[in-house]
Amino acid sequence: MGGAKGDGIDYMQFFFSGATLRSIYVGTRADFQELLHTISNNPSKFPSIVDKTFKFSEAAKAYDYMQSQAHFGKIVITVE
Repeated sequence: MGGAKGDGIDYMQFFFSGATLRSIYVGTRADFQELLHTISNNPSKFPSIVDKTFKFSEAAKAYDYMQSQAHFGKIVITVE
């Protein structure tokens, strides 16, 4: 089936495939820089959440834990 093409996308095929295209607006680069500035200047208001810490020798366990999706926060691997 032919169709409108541009930038390597066959829009007709995309349309008839039933796919859903969604996008979000996340702001401008200036908005992002302001956010980073705010977070870095107020660390007590934006603490890092560490769920679990593993030794480097337990890296495989850390990966398995990440794959389980049971964590909430960061998984840290320490280097001895």
